[in-house]
Amino acid sequence: MKVVKKEEIYSGFLKFDNLTIKLNNGEEIQREIITKRDGVAIVAIDKDDNIYLTKQPRIGSMEEEAIEVPAGILEGETTEDAARRELLEETGCITDEDLIYLGYFYSDVACCTGKTYLFLALNVKKVNDLKLDDDEYLTSYKVNKEEVYKMIDNGIFKDSHSIIALLKAKKYIF
Repeated sequence: MKVVKKEEIYSGFLKFDNLTIKLNNGEEIQREIITKRDGVAIVAIDKDDNIYLTKQPRIGSMEEEAIEVPAGILEGETTEDAARRELLEETGCITDEDLIYLGYFYSDVACCTGKTYLFLALNVKKVNDLKLDDDEYLTSYKVNKEEVYKMIDNGIFKDSHSIIALLKAKKYIF
């Protein structure tokens, strides 16, 4: 498959393009693609087996606040540096240990380019208040790891990055 034509439809926080794609059989099809900046999501657990979560309003779930693991967009740094920055900004926590890389995923491989890189931060400690961006309105709190995994089973988490990160981290924290 090969992109033979790309037409920009919109460019803002997200970018939308209309693509003409030539398939391997020679047929041409039209598809739209969403370009989204890559991001990180961090499962942060302290020495007492508490996992830090955030609660915040999200455009995609306007009817309810989203409960998530700390996460954010890359800002020109490495994925690990972004994970450490977001951990500090959204929870006020740091870890002196190496982060454990849990892999990455695409939010929707059929139409979106954005990847989310997943990390586990062990033995985090609270050192600061939250350092939120001007457009962020969130609270941070911690929940025992046993309760967090019950929250997954009970459908409390609605976002894919939190669910995937927590499931991938489970083997390291139990």
